[in-house]
Amino acid sequence: MLRDLAPVAPIAPERVLLTALALILLAAAGIESVLLGTNGWRVLDTLQALTVFLPVTACAGVMGWH
Repeated sequence: MLRDLAPVAPIAPERVLLTALALILLAAAGIESVLLGTNGWRVLDTLQALTVFLPVTACAGVMGWH
């Protein structure tokens, strides 16, 4: 088994991977909003909007913190 080992190419830096992930998520959100529309946001009151946006913002902050 040790004779079959070969060097592997290094993976991209963490910053590149996180940027790619963020771009994929932004593209998915943009495509979804174009296809499905954004009419639901208009009917949310302040508490409902905060219930949605605060966890999303917290998750984005945690993802970007590292």
